[in-house]
Parts: sequence; structure tokens; C-alpha cells
Amino acid sequence: RAIGRGREIAVRGTLGAGGARLVRQLMTESVILGLLGGLLGLGIGKLGIVVVLSLVPVDIPFWIDFSIDYVVVLVLIGVSVITGVIFGLAPVSQALRTNLVEALKEGGTRAAGGSRHFLRNSLVVGEVALALMLLVGAGLLIQGFFRLRQVEPGFDAQNVLAMYISLPNTRYPEDVQRRQFFTSALEKLEALPGAVSAGAVLTLPMGGSNWGNSYSMEEFPVDPEEPLPVGNYRLLIGDYLNTMRIPLLSGRYFRPEEDVEGGDVVIINQALAEMFWPDSSPLGKRLTLGRGTSEDAQWFEIIGVAGDVRHRGLSREIRPGFYFPYGILTYRRMSLVVRTASDPYTMLQAVRDAIWSIDSTIPIHNLRPMADIVEESMWSEQIFVRLLSGVAALALVLAMLGVYGVMSYAVTERTREIGIRIAIGARPSRVVGFVVRQGMLLVLIGLVIGMVGALGVGMVLASLFYGVEAFEPLPLAGMTIFLMLVALLANYIPALRVSKQDPVSALRFE
Repeated sequence: RAIGRGREIAVRGTLGAGGARLVRQLMTESVILGLLGGLLGLGIGKLGIVVVLSLVPVDIPFWIDFSIDYVVVLVLIGVSVITGVIFGLAPVSQALRTNLVEALKEGGTRAAGGSRHFLRNSLVVGEVALALMLLVGAGLLIQGFFRLRQVEPGFDAQNVLAMYISLPNTRYPEDVQRRQFFTSALEKLEALPGAVSAGAVLTLPMGGSNWGNSYSMEEFPVDPEEPLPVGNYRLLIGDYLNTMRIPLLSGRYFRPEEDVEGGDVVIINQALAEMFWPDSSPLGKRLTLGRGTSEDAQWFEIIGVAGDVRHRGLSREIRPGFYFPYGILTYRRMSLVVRTASDPYTMLQAVRDAIWSIDSTIPIHNLRPMADIVEESMWSEQIFVRLLSGVAALALVLAMLGVYGVMSYAVTERTREIGIRIAIGARPSRVVGFVVRQGMLLVLIGLVIGMVGALGVGMVLASLFYGVEAFEPLPLAGMTIFLMLVALLANYIPALRVSKQDPVSALRFE
């Protein structure tokens, strides 16, 4: 649009407007547009915060603040002004270079000469390249998120009800009372119609806890100067591993008496077994919590190896870990799980009644399907993908409008040329094909540049997000084809429209 104002600038200059006055006018117009866009963005942003927060399925920590403060407003104003200044430079530079006499004689749309074509072509190439980079980046993240959802957590969350129970210390001060309560609760739950099995664990996988403890292996002592390794620490009671369908790769489960009374036994996960015994069996080996240098250190015999579980989330690495029988340290807070034969939602009230039949004063926290907990563990990835999908959709619309607008203007600007070609005998279809080929050449240049940039974007995203690979042919090919179709329409529709005009009218076009 700025290029097309050459004649207007020439008239203003002829009437006495100086260069500084013209620059001030054009910059003012551009900055006002930038500020208006910033204010609109502020309103959309405030609405977007409400929408985003409504999608978060967990309680947001108090230290995470989503409010719009003066810093955000100042940055927004600064970006808006800078945007207006930067995009006001084009008409300013055009105004300073405009030859007033030539502009008045030839008309504003043709006065800029080669600089006009260079700027227009650069806009087309840059718009296509940047749009492809952003769209491919969004596609990579979305594809990475769906790949994350396919990661095996190490357990089967379907048809499992989970709950959290914290026994009041005033009513259950003794270890024997706590053991009795949880043992009775699991017996009641397993006896429910529709229940398959039940168990309890100190902390659920993906439940937000990352309980760990340092440990030492009897066979591999650690130098006193070196730090001890840390592994996931879990206490079990009942049929927890089987209820969660965590496979037992070798060895045996805890016996009922070991569950309740405790014992010098431990089950480790596959990651810990492979760390110390990659080529042999760990069964019969011993470990202890801490350094184990004191005389009263308790050593635990490894009686089984369980499959790995992604306790900290699907995108986190698997950490070595161990399971101890509940009897060795009777915590008053435990998470109970029940595997059901059908939809776990149908057993919510039955589970409550079973627990309250033991003690009606016990609060039951977070009674819900385990599948919901797994889904919530990915809330940050889900929010990010939704946000980026929204940004990508906006970018897609802007890219379509931008590419179409710039290329449509470029074709419309050639109305006189197209009229001349048709007037001297060129077939309209050949003229349209000629114009489209020239426009698509610029698009192809932009796509090549955008592909190189998209590879760089992919490498950055692959280093930051789990499941994202630097090069994905599907998003790259899909977005490239889509932009080519948009650009093809942006060339074809205006060219076809101009070619159908009366040649005489086209020759008079300014």
C-alpha cells in the first residue's frame, strides 16, 4: 500500500510539504496502526488467559502468576510502537526517494521502478518462508505430543480406581493400628462386586510426588567421598504390582506376612537391575538405604525385579527404584488402587462405603480413575500444544491473508501490462499462466528458504521437548503443499479476474 502512494506523496510535495513533514505523517499513521493492534492484542490476551486457565486440570501453584501487570503492558506498548516504526520505514524511504516530477507524470503505482518490485518480491519470499517455519514448528510439537501419548507408562491405568487416604495421627498413632486399617481396607475393596484386586503404595505414579532415597549396594560399595545414588522409593501393601499390572520380570512378590510385619526383602525395578547387574541376576544380592556403614544398618535382600514405571511423567527418564514392604515403615498416608472389571466410575460410591465401613470419619481424597491421573500428568504439554495450535492457526490465517494480499496486489498492479498483452493478441489463458508462473517462482524461493529455517527450528525444538524429532517429513511436506495451494490461488484468482476485463479498460488502469 505504501508503494502505491507515490502519486499522493508527489502531490503533497508539489504543494509544499517538506520531506520531514511527509516522514512525520507516514510514521504517525504507521505507529497509530501499531498501537491500535497492540490494544486489540491486549484485549484478546486477557480473554486468552481466562480460556487457558480454564483448561488447566490441576491447581496452579501460587507462585505462578498469570495476571497482566504494568511490565506486560509496557512491553506490549513498546513492541507495538517498534512494529509501527519498522513497518513505517518502507513508505518513509519511498517518500524520500520519490521523484516528484516523474511521479506526477507516470502515476503513483509505477513511479518506484525497480525498488517497488524488489520490495514486493521480498515480501512474498519472506512471508512464505516465515509462515512455513512457524507452521512446521507447530506441526512438530503437535506430532511430538501425540507421540508422547503413545509412550508406555509401565502400568495399565485402564479400569483402575485410585484414592489417597491420610490417617489422623490422633486416632492412629501406633504402627499396628495403621497396618490393621490398610489391611482391612484392602480386604473390603477386594470383596466388592466388580473388583478384581486391590493394593496400596506410598506414592502413585504420575501423582506429582518424586519420593526418592539414597542407597548402597553391598556388592558395589561407594567411596565415602562420593555422593550416593538416589532411587525412587516406594512402600507396598497388598496386591499393588498385580493390580497396576506392573510385570514381575523375575523373582517373587512380597508374602502377606512381609507386607504387614515387614521383612529384610526388597523388589527393584529393571533400570536398577541393569545398572548394576546387566549380565547377571540381581536376586539374592543386598542393598541398604544410605551408606550402610553403621553396625545397625538394615540390609535388604533382592527377591524380585519389576518392570520399569515412568513415575515422574511420560516425558521424564526412568529412574532406578525399589519397592519395600509396608511393614518396615508404616506411613499413615497411602494411596489405594482398585482394579475393576468394568467402568471404574460405576464403583465410586461402593468404594467409599467400603472404606467408611471401617471408619466413617476417614476422609477419602482424590477418588478417581487412574487414567485421569495419567492424563493430568501431561497437562503442561497439553496446554502448550493447545496454545501453540492456536498461535499456529492464527499464523496460518495471517500467512494466507498476507501471501494472498501481497500476491494479489502484485497481479493487480500488472493490470495494464495484462491489458496490453491481450490487446495485441495474447490468449487470456496464456497470460494467466505466465503471471501465475512468475508468482509461483517467488513462492518456491520462499519455500526453499523456509525449509532450511524449519530444519533449524526442528533442531531447537528437539533439544527442548520429548518426542520431537528435528526432521519430520509429514509436517514439512504437508505445510509446504498447503502454502503452495494458498499461493497458487493468490496468483490465479486475481490474474483470472484481470484477464476477463475489457482490454480498453485495462489500458486505462492506474
